[in-house]
Amino acid sequence: MNAARCPWPQTDALQGICEADLCAWLVEPGNTLTNLAFLFVGLWILRSKRNGSLAHWFGWLAIIIAAGSTAYHATGLGWARYLDYLSVYFITGVMTALNLRRWLKPRHWILVLTAVLLPTALLSAAYMAPKYAIWVYVLGAPCCLIELRLAFRDWQHTRYQYYVLAWGAAGLGVLAWSLDPVPVLCRPNWHGLSGHSAWHVLAALSLLLTYKFYRQFVDGSRGKPHGEA
Repeated sequence: MNAARCPWPQTDALQGICEADLCAWLVEPGNTLTNLAFLFVGLWILRSKRNGSLAHWFGWLAIIIAAGSTAYHATGLGWARYLDYLSVYFITGVMTALNLRRWLKPRHWILVLTAVLLPTALLSAAYMAPKYAIWVYVLGAPCCLIELRLAFRDWQHTRYQYYVLAWGAAGLGVLAWSLDPVPVLCRPNWHGLSGHSAWHVLAALSLLLTYKFYRQFVDGSRGKPHGEA
């Protein structure tokens, strides 16, 4: 591969990912194109007419993730890697803000600040320890802890099927991502579905299921699900 003729500068930003880099506009075709799953999910959510601002939160979030991950895997550039991380960390920020709204009902500006500052803090942690970026998601535990608190309070009128399925899909995705570089499973020159690209598809599914969980709430606060008097 003649690096001087490649569309993008050759970097080590894609280290730890099985798919071999190509000297092409799409450095990792498989890991780039599977981000269409996020795009499809985002567009589907935005077409929803019953959930207003909630649909906008999750719809645009999915599209932003598609853009960030596509930029990273298509170019292999260092700055694009952190754009990818930031777009995914926004999931934690949005979920934490929605849970705070249901729990404490703080002012709107506090929710917006939470949705922005938490992903920024996670990105800073990933920047300082790039080798452990995948595990930085653990620092997003506040959204889960708040949900646990809400579950004890509201379990009688909260449906958790989609929530459990969403975390199941996310867990399978993280497992696929972590197994991606394992030599016995890795096929570098196969530019189709791999462990990392499977993570994209499963994470998009998880985001869709998460949206379906949150749409049961009338206004994001404690209340009866849609359709109940």
